[in-house]
Amino acid sequence: MPKRRLGILFLCQAFYWSTVIVGVAFSGLVGLQLASHQALATVPMATLTIGNIVATVPLSLFMQRYGRRSGFFIGASAMVAGGILCAYAIVEASFWWFCLGNILLGVAQASAFYYRLAAADNISLSQRGRALAWVLSGGVIAALLAPAVGLASKDIFLPYEYAGAFAVVALLGLLTALVLCFFPNDHVVESAANNTRHLKQIVLNPTFLVAILNTAISNSVMILIMVATPLAILACGYSVSDSTSVIQWHVLGMFLPAFFSGQLIDRFGIKHVAVAGFLLLICSGLISVSGVQLSHFYSALFLLGVGWNFLYLAGSTLMSASHRPEERGKVQGFAELAVAIVSAFAAFGSGVLLSLWGWAVINAVVVGLLLMGLFVNMAISYRIE
Repeated sequence: MPKRRLGILFLCQAFYWSTVIVGVAFSGLVGLQLASHQALATVPMATLTIGNIVATVPLSLFMQRYGRRSGFFIGASAMVAGGILCAYAIVEASFWWFCLGNILLGVAQASAFYYRLAAADNISLSQRGRALAWVLSGGVIAALLAPAVGLASKDIFLPYEYAGAFAVVALLGLLTALVLCFFPNDHVVESAANNTRHLKQIVLNPTFLVAILNTAISNSVMILIMVATPLAILACGYSVSDSTSVIQWHVLGMFLPAFFSGQLIDRFGIKHVAVAGFLLLICSGLISVSGVQLSHFYSALFLLGVGWNFLYLAGSTLMSASHRPEERGKVQGFAELAVAIVSAFAAFGSGVLLSLWGWAVINAVVVGLLLMGLFVNMAISYRIE
């Protein structure tokens, strides 16, 4: 496997997920301060998905033509601009400017989601699980460092609480751009019309269907619960520090398994790891339903992360096997768009559902949806050769 390429993607992943941790830890709290109603608190972070949706397909097609590095530079630039605008919005006490800053961070997210898929470029199928897992494991660095950095920086510009944390997001964008200067120029595969299949033919293939099902379910469930977590923890009388610590353990759960989940996929197969991911996510939901002690939040969010890792990595590995290199732009763009749309509904609904139903009911509904998803996954998987 190309170590230099994967090492750079590992660092970019670490920087990107550091911004995610800052966003998850503080965006809902900033939204609570700036919004006119509590139910709107998670809207700014949810608007991040708008930028993701708008940018996902254009970025994929752009990278198909001009290479991965060029597309990643666009994402790094959006991260810088988004961080600056979010910090400015806090200073100006502007809810809508804060939403706009998060939209720009969504463009950065759309670019960053291709890091893992770039790891599979020009690598044999037997090694893709490990390659994708290695890039995902960059999130471990973020989980270990970002919470402390976020807490230390949030008061830098007092009385404008949290502005400093989003200034750090802009700095991480600059670091990403710097690292990408050393990213090798990747070979661009031309999309010759006579060598590519119609998108409909690819989408209806069982391999693609299971891949998109796994990635969409894992991402949307993770976002729905993760976005609501800081607000649920504060509503239970715990502190911002407690919330940040729980999110840290959640992100560790997301990425620590990457050190072995890739080997599990390469050894035991995608189907078995995906089923394990579903079962872990279901266990997470059941723990959340059972109580609201800090121990419940820690264990449920950690298992949520591990389940996400297994199911998301299984789906991503299968996705890389669902198309030819010359079909990469349109297929990956369509897949990421579909996942982004489902995730957007989860993000926008998170705060509203929490205020209407409460923490336990949300998790109970999620458990039911996961059971249905597991059934569909197994039914379609039998059709894959």
